Amino acid sequence: LPVLQKEASGGIRPDWEELKPAFINAWDSVADTRPEIVRIFHGGNFLIESEVSPESQQGIISFLAAQALVKRIIIESKPEYITEKRLELITKVIGSSTALQMNIGVETGDESLRRKLKKGYAEDDYRKAIKLLEQFSIYPLAYLLVQPPWVSPEEAVSSIVDSVRWATKFDPQTEIALNSLYVEGKTPTFQMWERGEYSPPSVTIVYDSVIAAYEVHPRHIVSFGGFKDSDEMEPAACSTPETPREEELYTALLQFKKDCDIEKLKRA
Repeated sequence: LPVLQKEASGGIRPDWEELKPAFINAWDSVADTRPEIVRIFHGGNFLIESEVSPESQQGIISFLAAQALVKRIIIESKPEYITEKRLELITKVIGSSTALQMNIGVETGDESLRRKLKKGYAEDDYRKAIKLLEQFSIYPLAYLLVQPPWVSPEEAVSSIVDSVRWATKFDPQTEIALNSLYVEGKTPTFQMWERGEYSPPSVTIVYDSVIAAYEVHPRHIVSFGGFKDSDEMEPAACSTPETPREEELYTALLQFKKDCDIEKLKRA
């Protein structure tokens, strides 16, 4: 819900009383679709007090949990921000009939690569986060990147397989969402792309990575992030299909993004 990106007058983070009317209006605009799953995405970390105040965290979770149709609420955070105190705050306002899911920006299981990507967390941070989520009965999901910078096309598939194994070793029920990297402007990766030092993965590599990930972690590869946010996005998160076969795979991956039907994707 884009309302979380709004700032109060003077650039101060809005508190719940200020945010609540806009949030309710945003909810009313989608209520007719009778959503059972609601994902709170604001391009940041839901658990960070400097981004979403504790009162707003509780207010949002409490409001959504009170909606009879909502069965699952999805929020996002980096591993290092997942603490017992923060989880206690949000879980005490959610009822037993509503599940809570935490999506975590893992990106890769390779620690040296995480340092290059400036992810800022160690394996122990992730292990502790997963154990805390289990303690509070929160479902974990790990985001992983397909062929991130510094991974060659030849290494891409084995890299994603290793990352899936690493991301699920602390809880085998951890779900996985695979993503090609969305290169934001004015970032080091964008500068690498401009210099010709980084190219998005080919359609074939993306397809092979999704299939390979499923083989090592069946039933828990739940989504694929797609290739672009808009037609103007440059570069797209995947190279342009170059053959009729890649066109077929591209279409199949976009369909997988919608239905998450891995068996249909394997038949493409």
